[in-house]
Amino acid sequence: MKEKIIDLFKKAVTFAKDQKILVICIAAALAVIITGAVLIAVSGEDSVNNDSEKEWGIGITENIPEFEGECDGILLEENFGTAYYSNVKSDEIEAYISRIETECGVKFEGDKYPRSAVYGDKIIAIHYNVTEMKFSVTVVTETANT
Repeated sequence: MKEKIIDLFKKAVTFAKDQKILVICIAAALAVIITGAVLIAVSGEDSVNNDSEKEWGIGITENIPEFEGECDGILLEENFGTAYYSNVKSDEIEAYISRIETECGVKFEGDKYPRSAVYGDKIIAIHYNVTEMKFSVTVVTETANT
């Protein structure tokens, strides 16, 4: 077995010596592919990080408590804001809804998701996918569509 591996290695070295241009082209193509994959991965992380750098509690989300789970990303605009979370349990959401009701003096409608409450000129909507354990909270002004 050892001899076969050594023989195969010798053949590979001989091929590389005979086909230098082909080997260089293959190596360059692999380098370009790997570099591209790394750049795509890094740029994807940057876009999530940029969303995560936006802070809940500023602008439209002012005075609305932030959910205390690990945030996947936050999108904040002038008339709406949404925060996304993964791996969230139902009891964590119920505690968060109770906290919003207490701190903001609102009452969420219904027992099923999505649930919503009116807070001044804003609507707070809670969405939860039980199967995927994904949760989001959205705040929008009532005049956003007018």
